[in-house]
Amino acid sequence: MRFIHIGDAHIREQTWANIPEVRGDASRAVFKVANYAISHNIDTLVLSGDVFHSSKPTSRDIEIFNSLVKPFEYVLYIE
Repeated sequence: MRFIHIGDAHIREQTWANIPEVRGDASRAVFKVANYAISHNIDTLVLSGDVFHSSKPTSRDIEIFNSLVKPFEYVLYIE
């Protein structure tokens, strides 16, 4: 089993909405890690810390999360 870890992803469609220079960077960074994992045949994603930026994620935030975890055979969350 090969795994990769992402901590404190803070998934939110517009995490940096107030700072135009970095708007969307947090989500792009999470997907860069996921794409790296897929291209290196890593089958397990380990998430820890705050997955979502808010305790009440929007439906779009949940869609982003679902598309992140879908390619992995296993997803483990450590609080």
